[in-house]
Amino acid sequence: MRDMLSIKTQGLLDIFLLTKDGERQPLTTTHNDFQKTGCGVIASCLYGSGVYINRMYMLFYNSGTAPTITGLSTGETALADLQYADADRNYCSVPVIQSGITATSGLGNNIVTFTGITDGMVGGTGANFTAGSIIYAAALVCATDSTPANDLVFSVASLTTPVTAVANAQLGVSWKVTILFPAVG
Repeated sequence: MRDMLSIKTQGLLDIFLLTKDGERQPLTTTHNDFQKTGCGVIASCLYGSGVYINRMYMLFYNSGTAPTITGLSTGETALADLQYADADRNYCSVPVIQSGITATSGLGNNIVTFTGITDGMVGGTGANFTAGSIIYAAALVCATDSTPANDLVFSVASLTTPVTAVANAQLGVSWKVTILFPAVG
């Protein structure tokens, strides 16, 4: 009997520079930490309530060292920690482009790819995102309405190598989440 669905919680993030010519230049790769609130996003999707992953947060700072994100390892990162903004730190919320679903072995194993690019971003009331801003983390988010306080966090990633924004180019993140159909043992 097959009675379990498994979602691989260690997704893969590819961070890239998108030039004015549309060329993707790879910068770094990292993995994410699944959040407990992500289970609520999945349940809502299965229920058909119109909830889905539609935003990506890119957390950045303009001076000093990268802030620490609390709760990553326990899956309990507070939304307020991701949305924190001051004179040197902020987040930008960018629309997610669902790049597609790839079946890796028949229809049982699927990889959903989400892509976010710093163009068209909306941020908090703190630091401005400009050339020289350093992205140190990202989050996949379900924005249920236009109020950021109601956003649901699916997953968070702290970049092992922070990425610096440059003039005349956008930064992007391609985030792969794997859904597995386990073998019967």
